[in-house]
Amino acid sequence: MDTSGTILCALMGRRNPSNDIWSGIQQFVEQTPSSFAYKGVVMDGEGWKFKIPEDTKGIIAFCASRKSEEVLQNIGLPTINLSGNPIESSFPRVCVDEHKTGELAARHLMKAGYTSFAVVSGWQGSRFNQYRMAGFVDYIKAHAPEASLFTESNFSAKSRNFLETVPKTCGIFHTISKECMMLRQEAENAGLHIPDDVGIMSCDHGNMADSWDPGISLSLVSLPWAAVGHEAARQMLRWLEDDVVPAHETPVGGHEMLPDASTRLARNFTPLARQAHLWLTTEYNPTWRVQDIAKHLNCSVSTLYKNYQSAYGTGLKEELKLRNHEHALSLLRETHQSISDIARICGYTQPSTFIQAFKKQQGLTPSRYRRRFNTP
Repeated sequence: MDTSGTILCALMGRRNPSNDIWSGIQQFVEQTPSSFAYKGVVMDGEGWKFKIPEDTKGIIAFCASRKSEEVLQNIGLPTINLSGNPIESSFPRVCVDEHKTGELAARHLMKAGYTSFAVVSGWQGSRFNQYRMAGFVDYIKAHAPEASLFTESNFSAKSRNFLETVPKTCGIFHTISKECMMLRQEAENAGLHIPDDVGIMSCDHGNMADSWDPGISLSLVSLPWAAVGHEAARQMLRWLEDDVVPAHETPVGGHEMLPDASTRLARNFTPLARQAHLWLTTEYNPTWRVQDIAKHLNCSVSTLYKNYQSAYGTGLKEELKLRNHEHALSLLRETHQSISDIARICGYTQPSTFIQAFKKQQGLTPSRYRRRFNTP
């Protein structure tokens, strides 16, 4: 087909999986001489922030929304989608073999000696979480058909009834790593004494283990996004050079088990820092100030700030600002509330102060951000 030009690699702005994907693409480029140049650009997961180079012949994109799909369809170039998100992609998809993710989690918990198992997910309907849960359930049924097995497809902080049905000794797999903290706290509230008699594991990127709280006895299935990037680049080159259209979906393996993920953490964690982190995760309120958390934990602001900074590498005030910003993004995307109301909900007394802070963080005003999602 084509013999030269640019292959555009449009990845998400977050640190992972974009870094891992790009390293896989770079590895392929270094190993495979070609007349095509690879150009990496950043998108925010929903919109596009760049102009397509005129010599672009193909696109490798982490396309996580229907809106991004529509943009790519209008461009009309050969496109490979890397996302395992809920949308039924109209493009060939290269993605993590999420069934294998759940299977490895089940295998690890069985090897650890558990005879009762639970799997929970926080995003109901998402493709990758459905596949993770199915992999877990299928493996348990095939290798331990007599075992007690509990599932919750839309776990939240309100899922107390589910947790109270789980045996006191149980291996639990959460399909979303960032919500394991909430699971741990809710499990303790339900009388499950973690980590003494409950094993918790999840899945994420291996180089993100430093973000975990050391109070959790955590095992991790590390996701093979570098292998996804490598395979996507290989398929795109074959498509452009030899007119070999990729299969509709190519699941990629290469997972790694990290049974000691919780030991790979910083050494400066303290009970106070952990309490603050747990409270932020399970009880977050956008109107909080550092003083409110310090009062709740019965300590001084300076002591709390010093402990949190040392443990997590960021100030507690900055962490609150980030969480407030993420909450504002969610409200702008998913609700019809006015900018003034959102400013008030997020703890700002003046809308103008909120708009100024939002623009500094996001690079555009709340109104412009909302228009990207067709929300009046």
